[in-house]
Amino acid sequence: MSILNTDNSSTNLTIKITKYLLSKSVVHYVDLMEYTNLSRKTISKYLDRVEKMIAEYDVTLVRKRGAVIYLTGSLDRLRSSLPGCDAAEQSDDSRRIDLLSFLLELKQPSLLDDLAQHFFVSRSTLERDLNYLKEHFGVQLKKTQQGISLNNDELEVRQILSKLTQENWNQSLTENKKTGHLVQDFQIPDFLREYVDPQILSVVQNVLVEFSQKYNIRANEYQYEPLLVHIAISMKRISEKKYIDQKEIFDLTISPATQYLITLLEQKFKFTIPLAEAKYLELYVAVFNDNFDSFSNLQVVGELTLWLKQNLSAYDDELLRNLATHLVPALKRGKMGFAVKNLYASEIKEKFPTAFDQALDLTLAIQQHFKVVLPENEIAYMALHLELFNKRHPHQANEVTLVIVCSSGYGTAQLLRQRVIESVKDVTIVGTMSVSDFMEKAPVTDIVLSTVPLKMAKTRVLQVSPFLNETEVELLKKVCDEVRKREYIHAEFMELLRPECIIADSELTDKNAVIQKLTKRLYQHGYVDQKMADSALEREKLATTKLGKIAIPHGGIEHVLKPTLGILTSQAGVKWNHDGQVNLVFFIAFNQQLESQMDDIYAYFYSLIKNQEIIDQLVHASSSEAIITLLENSELDV
Repeated sequence: MSILNTDNSSTNLTIKITKYLLSKSVVHYVDLMEYTNLSRKTISKYLDRVEKMIAEYDVTLVRKRGAVIYLTGSLDRLRSSLPGCDAAEQSDDSRRIDLLSFLLELKQPSLLDDLAQHFFVSRSTLERDLNYLKEHFGVQLKKTQQGISLNNDELEVRQILSKLTQENWNQSLTENKKTGHLVQDFQIPDFLREYVDPQILSVVQNVLVEFSQKYNIRANEYQYEPLLVHIAISMKRISEKKYIDQKEIFDLTISPATQYLITLLEQKFKFTIPLAEAKYLELYVAVFNDNFDSFSNLQVVGELTLWLKQNLSAYDDELLRNLATHLVPALKRGKMGFAVKNLYASEIKEKFPTAFDQALDLTLAIQQHFKVVLPENEIAYMALHLELFNKRHPHQANEVTLVIVCSSGYGTAQLLRQRVIESVKDVTIVGTMSVSDFMEKAPVTDIVLSTVPLKMAKTRVLQVSPFLNETEVELLKKVCDEVRKREYIHAEFMELLRPECIIADSELTDKNAVIQKLTKRLYQHGYVDQKMADSALEREKLATTKLGKIAIPHGGIEHVLKPTLGILTSQAGVKWNHDGQVNLVFFIAFNQQLESQMDDIYAYFYSLIKNQEIIDQLVHASSSEAIITLLENSELDV
């Protein structure tokens, strides 16, 4: 690991500023001021130096007055002349991984300013990255006058490396040419190879095959991957004489199965595995194989099923069976602090918000009863089981009104009516009418289903045959769905809005303060009880409610007295978590009264998220009345 260059001579500063400009698409003076700790006037002088230096490489420095600064021209040629420049702007994720790797290998403390210069970011960006590493990977830092350094013990470093590996490696199934069996093939990214040796990984895979055959274990990937990663990392660390301290391991008896696994590993790697390492391996074997379960209260799925019945508001046998089967190993993983990979967690959260909310409720009950905190990835898997249950038992949707207009006589009209009843759910047919009757007094309905050509300005008209063929059935279903979404969801959403529950252009910049402010306002007007703030903040610890520039925090339904939506807007932005700000906050205060409309209202939220124009208008609205008017008049693609 190279030592950071702390030479701030004029030439070096000019080069550093040039590299910084190359690493970004555009920058502002304030970015450069923050990055260098220099005044705007001094920055301007250094930019003059940059301009002269880059001219010979056919690169131009563009400075737009009061706006942005950027480079244009033969940038690749300039980059090649400056060692350490990336060919493209580095993403937040890759930079944070590089920063984590740097900290893991750091031999002496480093100053924050030096780190910022090394990674070509401002100090505030570096601090955000460090906060992300603390929250996401459990990184602990030691701060002294000499700078910062990693303060995690060996056991914690192993856990960081395990999570880093599982989140960043790729795997595929490959057929063994000799046996014809499918085997898992793991691809290790280059930056991970100093922690996970591919050859060691391959040996460990073979050992686990022999171990599984010996004890007739059929583990799923959530049980198998943590053990595989842990052993591969441990074997490399032990070979480098980096051991877990005996004091870090609580008292455990090593099972015969774990002892057999240790024997296999010692034979393959030609060294003795210390007792503390063996005890820690015992924990992973317990998760790997349900037969070696040290949690007696979780041994019988039936006991967990009974507990689920007491803590779910609705269920069927399939939901109970699936959740219990999933939760047994999930609770073990949570108890041991093992991470599970879920590539689709964000998508599950966005597509199935009602189910995810139900999973959060169940997670809080689990935390209270079993004293186990499940991470967001586990919550998302639970949400999938709950979503499938919701699909099996849908709530009654808002019915669409429809009138049938037919020119072929009463019998044909009744035939068409019967076809609609048999083919389309949640439709109320207000009547069947002749053309003449309809012309005399047309009823107000959402849809007119007509066998004759008919044009109306404000009502959806669908011309069909008297027999309503399958194509027409599908078209009618689609139109009904559009009506239901555009008309009823909007109305349901607007019913929840009250001027007294809206705070426009708040100056608050902290997530917790915003939640406290909104819940206090709702409490003052009788919508929630005094415990709502604590409930909402507790949920935020389990999973962030940030969705783009919008956040939708909420607490337990038991704290809702009257359903409503609290709204807070902020032009400056509210820091919601480690990686971004929000400008629009909806505080959801729903209870059982709205159970049947929950999916619809969440659908409206997601249509808002996708409409940046309306979000911008809401954020810049000057009053609660203006916000309500904007939402009332908005046309969203729900």
